[in-house]
Amino acid sequence: MKVVTDNEYTYILFGKEAVDLYNVSLKLLLSSTSYVDYKVGAYNDVKRFMKEQKNWDDFVEIPENDYLYLRKHAFKSPLLDPTLTRTKKRFSLFDFFKPSS
Repeated sequence: MKVVTDNEYTYILFGKEAVDLYNVSLKLLLSSTSYVDYKVGAYNDVKRFMKEQKNWDDFVEIPENDYLYLRKHAFKSPLLDPTLTRTKKRFSLFDFFKPSS
């Protein structure tokens, strides 16, 4: 039996769509991250994992290098990067009600 120490982690990918894409290809998941809701996590505590698992519809264990790559990619995602601004303004009905200057 293997003895588990506190510094050993299990890496998990949460989200049904993300898991389906990951099972096909990591590159496919990375190209779809702006449209797919997912979360990656490192767990060494079963209680914390079970609590998080209740919030998601599916999960899969992934290797550490895929976890690091997904985590790094998530922080570079345009949806999560506040330094990137939209260049095109979206249409809004509220624009009609703004006072003209």
